[in-house]
Amino acid sequence: MFSVSGFVIIGIFLVALFWLLVIGAIVSLVVYSVKYNRQDNKKRDEIPLQILKERYARGEIDSREFQRKKKELQE
Repeated sequence: MFSVSGFVIIGIFLVALFWLLVIGAIVSLVVYSVKYNRQDNKKRDEIPLQILKERYARGEIDSREFQRKKKELQE
């Protein structure tokens, strides 16, 4: 007699493998997008502080104003 139990087991394994790959891909995309977004926000936050440091170095603002504006930027 013909037995299909081997094919059923292989089929179940392949379906499970497929869904594991799909879930893994989705998780990877979410992790990558969160990581990329954090790096982008960090770069955006560094630009105003860099400009403030340059203004202080050129003498356009004094130490008190530099500290006040730096504190405002970090809030």
